[in-house]
Amino acid sequence: MVLLLKRHNLHARRALTLIVLLCFLSIVQNLSFAQATITLTKNDADDVVKLRQDLLKSTQFVVDTTLKGLRNHIEALSASTSRAVHSGGKRLTVLVDSLIVSAQDSLDAARQDSLRALNTMFIAKLAPHESSTRQLLDARLSAFTGHLLKARKSFADCPDCEDRSDFFERLADFRDFTDSLVSEFHETASSLMEERSDLFADAFDAARDSLHDMRDGLIDNRLGDIEMWRYGVSRLVFSSAYASHSAYRGRDIGLVQQSISPSVTYRHSSGLNIQASTYWLNNAGNRWDNFQLTGGYEFRLSGVLGGSLSYTHFWFNDSSTSELSVFTDNAQAGFSFDWPAISIAALGSMNFGTATEFTLTTSISHNFEIPFSLYNKITVSPSFSWVLGQQNSELTSLLTTKGKGKKAAVTTSAQKSATSTFGVLDYEVSLPATIELGPVTLVPSATYIIPLNVVDASTRTSFINLEFGIFLTIR
Repeated sequence: MVLLLKRHNLHARRALTLIVLLCFLSIVQNLSFAQATITLTKNDADDVVKLRQDLLKSTQFVVDTTLKGLRNHIEALSASTSRAVHSGGKRLTVLVDSLIVSAQDSLDAARQDSLRALNTMFIAKLAPHESSTRQLLDARLSAFTGHLLKARKSFADCPDCEDRSDFFERLADFRDFTDSLVSEFHETASSLMEERSDLFADAFDAARDSLHDMRDGLIDNRLGDIEMWRYGVSRLVFSSAYASHSAYRGRDIGLVQQSISPSVTYRHSSGLNIQASTYWLNNAGNRWDNFQLTGGYEFRLSGVLGGSLSYTHFWFNDSSTSELSVFTDNAQAGFSFDWPAISIAALGSMNFGTATEFTLTTSISHNFEIPFSLYNKITVSPSFSWVLGQQNSELTSLLTTKGKGKKAAVTTSAQKSATSTFGVLDYEVSLPATIELGPVTLVPSATYIIPLNVVDASTRTSFINLEFGIFLTIR
């Protein structure tokens, strides 16, 4: 678009030069004819009265032909300005159509109308450029006419002229003066047109950039509305998740168990939520275990800072082998910093029951979004996290004893050598993908877990946990 505008300005300047040349030739021709009118009055003896009359006629003829040529010149400049304004309006309209087409379905009908309305406003702002340019040209011509008529009156009155040569010289002086005025007028008119052309180009560029910015802003606004619809409105979520290796803080208490965890969650637009869930384990006495009821609150403190609070109560079977079965309740508080390049999250968790246990999980991640359509997308979120927390061998012995049989005693002689440590429990490298397909969301993920400082029967070697979740959201 900028290249087209520059080409248009170049053509306009070339046309302006040609018009100036033609006007100059016309004036020279007319002045030559004016000189000839005096020559035609030659008599055997110079008639001074007649020569004075011829001088008046000749100077008036010079004035008339000069002004006629300049008026034609102004008309040509005005026509060029009119074409530029008309062409600029058409280019803006074509631009808006292309912006709407390139946005595809990101702009609904109302937002498309808003973009077209802005374009109409810009075209209306460009339109006065033609009339204001014409007014400036007319003002300069009016000033030129005043100077020319004043000069003509002075040059036409020649009290010292006595013979034909004096009158010819007087007319030649007036013609030279007129030529200088015309040359000065063309220079100022050319300068004015260049300034007006640059001004129009700047206004056009500003309108074009504003249309681009508004289109992008309308798309962002539409996407923001969709994000609000997706994550901000009240909704009911039914989900089920599969895990190939049931683990907690990188520990599996020596049992390789696969699990399926169905849940139902209600999330209110205020950020409050409540969830009920349970687990099915493929290697347990009573395979349905770990019933949970959770109440929570999610909030945003700013555009990049968010947080969450939750409280959970557990119900376990007497023969449960779950890592959490020695606890009855859990409280969590988390914060996240979501910058464009990276997201950092920290989650503090406190378990209550036979004893207490604190865990701090910190993660670093980045989201890569691949849109399918306006409402469907894939988000890949590679992340690295580490868990810092307590390990209590007393809790380990309690869990091991409970896992040996139903209604087992909750005390054991192993408790006599109870120890408690605090440090890094594991590192995890995760590659989850979130596939959003309307109301259905699929979440496959793979996590590489590196256990550290293991004090129970859990595996001490690194392992991969494969997970898959499916969510159905009703809004």
